[in-house]
Amino acid sequence: MHRLLKRQLARLFGEAGPPAELAGFLEVVDQTYGQYDDDRELAERSLELGSQELLQKNAELRAVFTAFPDSFFWLDPSGQVVDYKGGRNPRYNLLPAQILGRNITETPFCNRPELFVPALRVVEKAREPAELEYEVILDGKTEYFEARLLPLVYGRILAIVRNITRRKQAEQDLSRSREELEQRVAERTAELSAANAELTQEIAERKRAEARYKAAKEAAERANRTKTDFLSMVSHELRTPLTSVVGFAKMVHKRLAEAVFPRTALGDARTDRAVAQVEGNLQIMISEGERLTDLVNDVLDIAKLEAGKVVFRMEALPVRVLVNRAAEATASLFADKGLALERDIPDSLPTVLGDRSRLLQVLINLLSNAVKFTDKGGVRCAAQVGVGEVRISISDTGRGVPAEEQARIFDKFQQIGDTLTDRPRGTGLGLAICRQIVEQHGGVIWVESFPGQGSTFIFTLPAAPDKPAEEIPAD
Repeated sequence: MHRLLKRQLARLFGEAGPPAELAGFLEVVDQTYGQYDDDRELAERSLELGSQELLQKNAELRAVFTAFPDSFFWLDPSGQVVDYKGGRNPRYNLLPAQILGRNITETPFCNRPELFVPALRVVEKAREPAELEYEVILDGKTEYFEARLLPLVYGRILAIVRNITRRKQAEQDLSRSREELEQRVAERTAELSAANAELTQEIAERKRAEARYKAAKEAAERANRTKTDFLSMVSHELRTPLTSVVGFAKMVHKRLAEAVFPRTALGDARTDRAVAQVEGNLQIMISEGERLTDLVNDVLDIAKLEAGKVVFRMEALPVRVLVNRAAEATASLFADKGLALERDIPDSLPTVLGDRSRLLQVLINLLSNAVKFTDKGGVRCAAQVGVGEVRISISDTGRGVPAEEQARIFDKFQQIGDTLTDRPRGTGLGLAICRQIVEQHGGVIWVESFPGQGSTFIFTLPAAPDKPAEEIPAD
């Protein structure tokens, strides 16, 4: 039986105890007392656990508030602070005694009543959040703050205040940087516009110059064609009478030598001088006539080559045969100067694709030049195979070609040396003709030389395919 029930029965019935007819009732009362104790114990335990959990949650919430940089104010509708939690910045973390029970506008960093009072009124009546952004002077410096006012239950208001000075300074710096950048962009745009205007003007001037150059080039080409046509015409008109003049000069010289001079009385000094003078003059006429004939032929050749009027009869040709034929044609020149021609033509060379007479003209011209400008030593003609081509070189031990003349030596009417002090040795067209012929064959020609050490003229020709090519015109 429950101790409280025993105490009550003892006080009422003494030692005799309660009557027997009350036994069932007392049993029910005893059970009720037991249930009450159990319920009270459970309620006390639940209350204790709830208090501990509430304290833990409160501590966690305080820790969260402390972790934020913001200051939290719980206000009544008039703006009086009923609770406060400072942020992690100690500068704005006030003691409860400094703020509790006072209006929020009395806080140093919220001392803007003209902003807070209307805003609190709006939040109280409309029950909607409000935001403020303001500045205050703290310790002689301007600080910027942001306040958010949130309505709570029971008419209370939560004010969350944050220092935004760094953000404001960053925005101001960004604004200044943007202004500086815009200024630089404007300046650069102006510079680019000016440069673009100059470039446009320069392009226009360049186009005008190109137009002038094109017109001048076309005029020069027309003049060159006119000159070529004129030279061709004049050379052609000169060649027929010149051939006759040279032929008649040779005939006269032969008849005089065979029929007249032997019958002329010799022993007379005046007669002998006259005979010698006539014979010498005839030799000069023949020599100069032949030189003039060569010049006319060269002019006609270069004109035809430049005009593309020469037909090249292309065939597979052995290099050794070409070199030997050219050597035979120039043998008298080598004999007259006592020079030797060394030939180095391997048997393994492939044939070349070309026009026989024109390639012989190139080789004879180069060999003649080598002999012409070599007084001692010798001349060497060599050939070697390349990639899809054959390279032929003619070297001499003459005086060489100065570096400043090597670039223009293949131009028309160009000769080595000073034409004012040196007697011209040819027409100045031989190498130009060689270049035209070699290039029409798809090759290249150049010179390698050092003054006093001789010269080497080199040209390339394409190797012949398996089958000989058909006759084709020059491009």
